[in-house]
Amino acid sequence: LRNKKMIDLEGLANHRGSAFGALGQKPQPSTELFENLLALELWKLSDSQNNVDAQTKNKDNDIWVEDESAHIGTVGIPKIFWLQMRKSKLYFLDIPFEERLKNVVKVYGDFEKQKLTECVLKIQKRLGGLDAKNTLQFINEEKISDAFAILLKYYDKMYAQSLQKRENLDTLLQKISCKDTSVKNASVLLEL
Repeated sequence: LRNKKMIDLEGLANHRGSAFGALGQKPQPSTELFENLLALELWKLSDSQNNVDAQTKNKDNDIWVEDESAHIGTVGIPKIFWLQMRKSKLYFLDIPFEERLKNVVKVYGDFEKQKLTECVLKIQKRLGGLDAKNTLQFINEEKISDAFAILLKYYDKMYAQSLQKRENLDTLLQKISCKDTSVKNASVLLEL
């Protein structure tokens, strides 16, 4: 996606967007600072700032962002920006569960048991009693893959519910089958 306009919202927020999203990240900025950082990124991507003349102007004005909820950790995405995201085309990378599980374990699996436990406790009620109990037990027994399998199913369910709340989902959503979580998936997106 080298020549595409992209903004890493999670990078600006210093948070990966889940109950575990703060692990390994710097402290989050205030919402005001986050909004200013986002405005700066938008300004950098604007044609007027790039001094592009009308003849050579890039006709692709789309800005690529990861689908997010209205908040990333403690910071809120400006409502007008978030509403625009909700009305925009959505590319869903459909990656096999086991591949995504390997990736999640790679990202979060080496954190201390206590930190993982604290994250699970944040979502304990929504996760449900039995799933929370089993997840905590697996973490305690260092069966991290088993713990994250439960959590990934929970997050998949939550994301599916969020998707269904979108207006015009049938016209906005395009599923793309991918084999794994590699960066090669970017080239699949470029082909679209």
